[in-house]
Amino acid sequence: MELDFESLRREAQEQITERMGELTSMMSKVSALQAEARASMGTADSRDRLISVTVNASGVPIEIELDSSVYSEYSPSELSAELLSVAQDAAVDVQEKVGAITTRMQAAARIEHSDSIIPEIPGINDLLATQRPSVDPPTADSRLRREFDGGGN
Repeated sequence: MELDFESLRREAQEQITERMGELTSMMSKVSALQAEARASMGTADSRDRLISVTVNASGVPIEIELDSSVYSEYSPSELSAELLSVAQDAAVDVQEKVGAITTRMQAAARIEHSDSIIPEIPGINDLLATQRPSVDPPTADSRLRREFDGGGN
């Protein structure tokens, strides 16, 4: 039995070319979704609509709007608490949006026929994983433990 090495080489080259095309397409989709995630914003309003907070994809406030009547409706401590609550609601809103985009990224990162040529892309799941930032107050025990353990924040 004679092996046709040239035919085997051409077939292998075609498979590699096809997989590289799949990989390029996947990387393009993931890159576009990453840009979408980075551009995401979350917004929340107080129940009385006097306070509105918009946050970026990381949950950092980028806009705070206060109705002029807010100062007559809230004491300073109430305003502080309500502002914090609305900002946290906005952060949850953007976390949900980014989470949905991350799910789409994970789906886009799957390559057809990956078991034949490319078993998996090392670390892709680590790159796509999202970490939810803490909304605990600065003096919360959970924050103090993280700082003590070297976990930051």
